[in-house]
Amino acid sequence: MTLGETGLYDTPVGKFDITVHSVKISESEGEHFPISDVFLIFDISLKNNHNEEVNSIDILRSVLFNENETSSGNQFHLDFIEEFPITVSPGETVTGQLIFDHFESSYYELVFGHALPAEDIIWRFNIDEAE
Repeated sequence: MTLGETGLYDTPVGKFDITVHSVKISESEGEHFPISDVFLIFDISLKNNHNEEVNSIDILRSVLFNENETSSGNQFHLDFIEEFPITVSPGETVTGQLIFDHFESSYYELVFGHALPAEDIIWRFNIDEAE
């Protein structure tokens, strides 16, 4: 998929719509600097299509791969990103940001479901598509 598209994330817990709206690539955020080369900050929405409340962190764990197939997991609870609410009620849509600390690359793949008992959904984008 590409930025702006919505994917159906089918997991053992339930089904969820995830939309990756945009990504910002930055060498710093205020006084914060990446350990690798850059921060990638994604604006995302999550809709709970399941009939029970879920923990957003459990659903939004994801991996970002670069052109060298190097991976980085997303980070939570940083004071300079818009955090997701912890719980998401049935039918509710929430928005927030996911952040990755990664190496520079000409393109990236954001993967939900990697190494989990769920079907992977993947967004691919080139750096020129980022803000």
